[in-house]
Amino acid sequence: MKKLKELKGPSLTVKWAFASSFFIFVVFTIFAVITYKTSVNLIVAKEENNVERTMSEVASRLANSDQELTLVRTYRNLTKNDAGTTSIYDRTSTIDGNLMKIDSFISELGQAPLSLFVYNLNEDLVFKTHENDLALIDTQRKAPTIVTLDGITGFLSIQPIYSKGTRERIGYAQTFYELTSFYEIRSKLLLTLIILEVVSLILSSVLGFFLSAYFLQPLKVLRDTMETVRKNPQSTVHMPELNTNDELSDLADIFNEMLDRMRLYIEQQERFVEDVSHELRTPVAIIEGHM
Repeated sequence: MKKLKELKGPSLTVKWAFASSFFIFVVFTIFAVITYKTSVNLIVAKEENNVERTMSEVASRLANSDQELTLVRTYRNLTKNDAGTTSIYDRTSTIDGNLMKIDSFISELGQAPLSLFVYNLNEDLVFKTHENDLALIDTQRKAPTIVTLDGITGFLSIQPIYSKGTRERIGYAQTFYELTSFYEIRSKLLLTLIILEVVSLILSSVLGFFLSAYFLQPLKVLRDTMETVRKNPQSTVHMPELNTNDELSDLADIFNEMLDRMRLYIEQQERFVEDVSHELRTPVAIIEGHM
């Protein structure tokens, strides 16, 4: 059997597989980018809200003091409830809900990423929640802003403290919330999305190739049949019957009908040529007999 004529370019199976892979790649890339951006923005917004809420609570508690902030006054006011009357360290009875609120706030101040610094009017550090020191960056109010200090990126927030009683400025509060864990989560999320995208690209390529090969198999059979007829018009080959009940099935039926008509025309032409040849031979034979 002679080898079929090679295609001039990539087969339809390869093109279909490539197109489906490219489509899935684009869709998944858009999905990954949206997921990444949304997740990052939500995490950043959550951390920013936590810093702002913590600073608001700190400022509210420190404002209960009528005098310039010191270590003792800062400690005393931070460990008081909203009414400013009882410390969690010396209370003997309290409302459970109130106690839980204070414990939650104190534990929040003890977070490893969160550092609280309190300064007096001379901008001297009088209180801190961790061992590291940080000078007062500014005396004006500063909403949570992402900055880099000593190579560490985080949210910096500054709040001047005004006494609720005298309305006078009594000190400053400054918080710095490290975003190291956030950047680790962001890197892991990005790596996970990249891995998933590569895996989806490979799987879509393989799946697309096999699906296209399966669905386009009738076209390959049709091409092979047409190539056989082109080389040998006398061949009795036909397209096998397809039970797909779709356009390819109709195409196979139409092609078989065309083959039958073509062969009928060829047979009629051959019969006509034979008849003409026979009619021409008879007069010639008579003439030769008289010669």
